[in-house]
Amino acid sequence: MNGMKIGRGLWTAAALTLVTLSFSAVGAQQQQQPAPAQPAGQQPAPGQPAQPAAQPQPPAQPPQKPLVPLSVSTLLAHPERYMDTTVTVTGPVETASISPLAFTLDGDSTKSTAELLVLAPRLNEPVAKNAYITVIAKVVKFDAAELAQTATDRKIDVPADAAAKFAGKPALLASFVMTSTYYELTRKNPPPLSADDQMLQPIMRKLQPAVGAIRQAADKSDMPTVSQNAALLKQSFTEVENFFKKSGKVEAMKLAGDARLEAEALQRIVATGKWDEVKTQAGTVQQKCAACHNQYRERYDDGSFRLKVASK
Repeated sequence: MNGMKIGRGLWTAAALTLVTLSFSAVGAQQQQQPAPAQPAGQQPAPGQPAQPAAQPQPPAQPPQKPLVPLSVSTLLAHPERYMDTTVTVTGPVETASISPLAFTLDGDSTKSTAELLVLAPRLNEPVAKNAYITVIAKVVKFDAAELAQTATDRKIDVPADAAAKFAGKPALLASFVMTSTYYELTRKNPPPLSADDQMLQPIMRKLQPAVGAIRQAADKSDMPTVSQNAALLKQSFTEVENFFKKSGKVEAMKLAGDARLEAEALQRIVATGKWDEVKTQAGTVQQKCAACHNQYRERYDDGSFRLKVASK
């Protein structure tokens, strides 16, 4: 029994250390000190430039609240201290499947009522009873109807009997759920490639390297490389434009057409050898790429992309 407690303690410490390291950069800010203003009524010394008037500084942003590591029992004993706070909790699973997206953590093995409800946005696989789980979550007071309105990133599918049991009690609105083998259950995995994704993916794989090559070559005044990749961009944007035309996505087709025109303009500017203008135009092309990408492509946690289903 003592060995089990020690093992649990070591796992808890390791898990919290991992989470702390992963999120240690959150909220770190660097503050710039404004240059001292010229004193009122004082003229600059001969030969010295006048100091610009002090510019009003934007209001300081409140620091990001640190993650609070807690045990299940501590949270259940004093929930009022942690309401609306983001916490990390590690504990064993008590009820593995209240619903596909809800389970409980055990706060006291001697009390059947010492359970903490966890509401996940997604679970790639079910949790197992007694398995140690680490959760990063916001502490809320459970109200199924209210959470259904406010927690729009997930489905609150707690059955009526469980909703009544946990009503008014603390619950974890989880953003991150990890197993003892460091597998993230809430990771947003991509769906299989659709037929449209399979057609679009080879084109997209050419675009980003070409834009990067242009920006690097422009810094070196490397005209052949910029010209070659500008031509590749024009061809690729034309293919994207035709793809969206066949798919009936009018707005996406227009964005791709605009990007193609910017690539053509880049080709013309390269021929002049005006490298500052080349760099500016390369940035414009990249912005056109990003505008279309942000609207019509969705990024998943493994770094891959898929077409947004609802895009037009």
